[in-house]
Amino acid sequence: MKSKHGLKVLASGRELLMRIRNLVNGSIEVQCQLEFAQEIALENINRGKSFAMVIIILEMALFLANLYFSHFSHKTVSMQHGFQNSVYGLMYGITIVVTCIYLYLSSCLKKRAQMGQIDLPYIEKLMVSYLTFIMTWSAVITLFDQRLYGSISAYLVALILGSIIFYVNSRMLIIPYLISLSILMIGLPFYQPSTAILIGHYVNIGILLILSWVMAKTLYENYVRDFASRWEIKSKNDLLNTTNRQLSDEVILRKTIQEELEKANQELKKLTLIDDLTGIPNRRNLEDYLNREWNRAIREGNSISILMIDIDYFKAFNDNYGHLSGDDCLIKVAQTIKSHCRRSSDFVARLGGEEFLFIAINMDEEGTRSLADNIRNSIQNINILHEYSEAAPYLTVSIGITMVRPSTNDKPGPSINKADRALYTAKLAGRNRVASSI
Repeated sequence: MKSKHGLKVLASGRELLMRIRNLVNGSIEVQCQLEFAQEIALENINRGKSFAMVIIILEMALFLANLYFSHFSHKTVSMQHGFQNSVYGLMYGITIVVTCIYLYLSSCLKKRAQMGQIDLPYIEKLMVSYLTFIMTWSAVITLFDQRLYGSISAYLVALILGSIIFYVNSRMLIIPYLISLSILMIGLPFYQPSTAILIGHYVNIGILLILSWVMAKTLYENYVRDFASRWEIKSKNDLLNTTNRQLSDEVILRKTIQEELEKANQELKKLTLIDDLTGIPNRRNLEDYLNREWNRAIREGNSISILMIDIDYFKAFNDNYGHLSGDDCLIKVAQTIKSHCRRSSDFVARLGGEEFLFIAINMDEEGTRSLADNIRNSIQNINILHEYSEAAPYLTVSIGITMVRPSTNDKPGPSINKADRALYTAKLAGRNRVASSI
C-alpha cells in the first residue's frame, strides 16, 4: 500500500537527517563514515603532499645558501658562528630527509586509499607525527635564533601552517602542540637572556596558539558540514530514485493502489499553491508572493495596498442553504474578486474559509479605496440571495484596507494585521462596507 510506503519514506528521511546531525557531532553512520574517511584521507594526503613539496624546496634553498655562506665567510666568522651555521645546515638536512620519507609514505597510503583500502588510524598517525616533527623542528630553530635574531617567527609560522594544512580534529593537535611548546617554553629562558623579550615571546606564542587552534577547529568543522550536506543530498537522491522505482512497481501490482493515489493526490493538493475549491492562489502562495514583492518594494520604493475581504454572515448562508451552495458561493466570489486584477502584479488569494486578500502594487490611496468599493459592489451585484443576512437581502462582503511603503525594518505581518483590524471595524459598523486604516 502506498500509504505504508509513504510512512517508510518519511521515517527514512528522519533517520537520514539524524545521521547528518550525528556526522557533525562525531557519531557517523557506518556507510557515511567509510565515505567520509576515504574523502578526508585523500584530501589530507593531497594537501600534505603540496605542503611537503614546498617545505623541501624551501629547506633545500636554505641548505644550499647555508653551505655557500659558510664557505664564503669561513675566514671572517667566529668559531661560534661557524658552529651555528653547521647546526642550521644539519637541521635543514634533517627536515629534507624526514619530509621525503613523509612523501613516500603518503604516496603509498594514497594508492591504498584509491583502491578503497583505508587505513585511517595509520594516516592520522602519519599526519600527527609529521606535524609534531615540523612544530618541534621549528621550536628548536627558534631557540637557535634567540642567539642571532631573538625572533620566534619560525615557530609562529610553523604553528599556523601546521594547524591549517590538514583537516584534523582539534584534539589531534594536542600532541604536536604539547611537545613543541614544552621544548620552546622550557628552552627559551636558557637561550634568551632578556626577561622583557622573553615575556613578549610567551604572550605572542599564547595568542597565536589560541588562534591556530580555533582556525584548525573551524576548518575541520566546516569540512565536516560541507561533506554532510553533500552526503545528505546524495542520499536523498538515492532514496528518491529507489522510492520512484518502488512506486512504479506498486502501481502495477494492485488495483487498490489507485484509491491510495487519489488520497495522496488530495494531500498533495493541499501543499500546492492553488486553492482546490476556488482555483485562486492559497495562503502558501500568498506568503511566497508577499515576501517577494515586499523585498522588491523595499528596493524600488513601491507602495503595497492590502485589501482584506470577508463574506458577510457566511456561516448563516452555509447553515441554511447547504455546503454545496456555500462552495458555489465561494467560487463566484473568488472569481469576481479575481476579475478586478488589471496588472500582472495584482494578486488575489484565499486565506481560508470565507476570507480573501487582494494585493495591488503602486496604487495610491484614492485608487485603493475605489478598488475596494468596486469589488464590494461587484459582489453585491452578483445577486446571490441571502435571506439570513442582516446587512442586505443579497450576499455582501466587508473590506478592510491599508497601504504601506515598506522599509528595511518592516515586515508583512503587521500590515496584514492592520488590514484585518480595518475589516473588523467595517463589521462593527454594520458590514457591507469598506473601512480604511491608511
